Amino acid sequence: IFPAENTLFGEYHRRAVAKNIGWQNYNLLYTVVSEFSKNITPPPLDAMVVHMRLGDVIDSSRNSVSDLLLRQQYFYNAEAEWDAYVRPLRHYSSLPFIPHIILLGGVHYGQTMKEPNATKSCLYVRAIQKYFEARGSKVTLRLGYPPDDDVLFASQSEMFAQAGGGFSRTIAEMVKRRGGKVFYPKYDPNP
Repeated sequence: IFPAENTLFGEYHRRAVAKNIGWQNYNLLYTVVSEFSKNITPPPLDAMVVHMRLGDVIDSSRNSVSDLLLRQQYFYNAEAEWDAYVRPLRHYSSLPFIPHIILLGGVHYGQTMKEPNATKSCLYVRAIQKYFEARGSKVTLRLGYPPDDDVLFASQSEMFAQAGGGFSRTIAEMVKRRGGKVFYPKYDPNP
């Protein structure tokens, strides 16, 4: 499989191959993201973009949404930070109060689910939304956009709350390079 043209990954791959550099070169990716972002309306300056890992890691999980919100659960049962994609509610409660929260996520599935059903992802989003609203924040939902659009939008944020996984880590790296603030509470498996 080759990366599609006119996508972030496609352009990054083309340049990485041309320069004979390896993967996860965040400086190169930042250059590509900066070029692709020129026509993107950024999030409001007073808003925090909060990324939520949705899709297969929630919907194919043997854990209920209540379990996912209560305690750190693991997708591959590795009980390690790299396997902690979906964050429990205490992850969000450790974030500072910000009057405007933009919840960002997409329900994407790998090969783990034959018949995708996003019910649990929807319930998880609703619980996080209700939590922030109860704190007094205005909540905007930004859900279901293509991954490139999410990277371009979130990378422009002044404040970004990182979830688990490489996608969220990549956005966090772009935000840091722009001078934005990244919130990523210290990994704590289950106090």
